[in-house]
Amino acid sequence: MIRSAMQLHPERKLLATHVESWLDRLDSDTDLNVDLGRWRSSGMHADAYMQGLLSLVLRQGGRVDVRIPSTSFAPGRLEAALRTPDVRDGPDRLTSSERLLGGTLGGLIVGHLGTLDRPEIPLAQRAELDRREHIFGFGPERAIARLVDPGGTRRPNPANAPKRMNNLRRRLRQLADAFGVAQMKPMFGTSTQPTRTWEWMFQFAFEALENTNDHGAFDLQGETLRMVRFVQLRRIPVLHSQGLGPLTRSAEAATAHYLKRLAASERSHRPSWSLIEVTVGDGGLGIPAWIAHGVDIYERPHQEEMKRLREALLPDATTKSLWESGRGLGFTKMLQAAHHLDGLVMVRTGRCAISRTYLDADGQPQRVDFDDGGSDAYVVDEAGELPLTAGTVVTLLYPYFG
Repeated sequence: MIRSAMQLHPERKLLATHVESWLDRLDSDTDLNVDLGRWRSSGMHADAYMQGLLSLVLRQGGRVDVRIPSTSFAPGRLEAALRTPDVRDGPDRLTSSERLLGGTLGGLIVGHLGTLDRPEIPLAQRAELDRREHIFGFGPERAIARLVDPGGTRRPNPANAPKRMNNLRRRLRQLADAFGVAQMKPMFGTSTQPTRTWEWMFQFAFEALENTNDHGAFDLQGETLRMVRFVQLRRIPVLHSQGLGPLTRSAEAATAHYLKRLAASERSHRPSWSLIEVTVGDGGLGIPAWIAHGVDIYERPHQEEMKRLREALLPDATTKSLWESGRGLGFTKMLQAAHHLDGLVMVRTGRCAISRTYLDADGQPQRVDFDDGGSDAYVVDEAGELPLTAGTVVTLLYPYFG
C-alpha cells in the first residue's frame, strides 16, 4: 500500500479546532509529518485532541514523524528547557520548540508518540517526568502525566486504590499551586481540612483517571497501547462579554448552553469569576469499542456508537470482570461531582461527544436520582457525528466565585 503524508504546521497556539479539521481530512492510509516550528502553547482540549489524532494514525499502522528546527536544542539547551520554569529565568530565551517539548503536556505527547529526529529528547522528557514524580511542564501548563509503553499487560491492583488516591491528591495540589495559593485557598482549603469543592473535584479526577487505568491504556487483548494518560487542571477567567475562545463545534455548543445557565444565577453577577477546568485523557480504543467489545463499532452507523456510549454512563454498565470492585460506578460518581459543583461534564470519544449540566434555565441545580439508571440524571445532550478520534477525553467545568 502506498501511504499519503499529511503535513501539520501547528500555529503559535494550537487550538482544538485545528486538530479536529486535521481529523476531518485524515484517511486510514495517512502518515503525519509534524513541524514544530511555531507551536508554543495549547488551548482548551487541544493537547487531548492532538493525542487522539496521533494515536489514531499509529493504530491504523501509520507513522508520526516530528521535525524540530535546527535552531532548537543546541548543545546544553535540552536540560535548560526541561529545568527552566519560565523563559525569563533561563540564560537565553527558549525557542518555540524548546518551550513546547521542555515544558508542556502537548510537547510530552508529541515526544512520546512521534518519531523525533532528535531521539535524545524523548529520553530526557521521560527522565524529567520520573524525577518530578509524574508532573510535567511549568506554571499553568503543568499536568499530571504517565507514559504508557506498548506490550505490557499489568493492570492496576484494586487493593492499591488508596495509595493512588493519596498520590493524586498530592499532585493535584501541586497543579493548583500554579494558580496562586492565596487566591485559591478558599476553594481548596488546607491539606488537613479540604473543602467540599475540593473533594468533589478530586472525586471527578480520580474516577476519570481510574477509567484510563481500567481500560483506556489497553487493547481488547489486554496489552497496553502507547499513550500518555494525563490530568490537566486550569483556571479560566470569565468576563460577561467573553466566552472560552475558539472551541470545536460540539464543545462550543455545550459550553454556550452552560454559560447561559450560569449567567442566570445571581452568583455570576459578580464583576469577575473563574471556571475551573479538569480534563483527563488517554489515547486508547475509546469507550464505545470497549462496551461493544470491538473497534468495528466505528464502522457501523453513528447512532449505534452513540447508543453504546449512553450505555456506558449507566450505573450497571462496566467493562470489568465480575470479581472486580467498583464495577459500573465510575461515570455515576463523575456525574454526581458535576451535580454538586454546578458543573458541566463533556465527553469526546470515537465519533461521539456528549455533555451534561444539572443547572436549570434559572441557573439552579436540578434534583435528580443517581440510583435509578432510568432517571433524568443519565439523560445527556448529544452532538452529531464527528470525525473519528482515538482515546477518550473527559472534562469537568465548574464555577469558582472566590
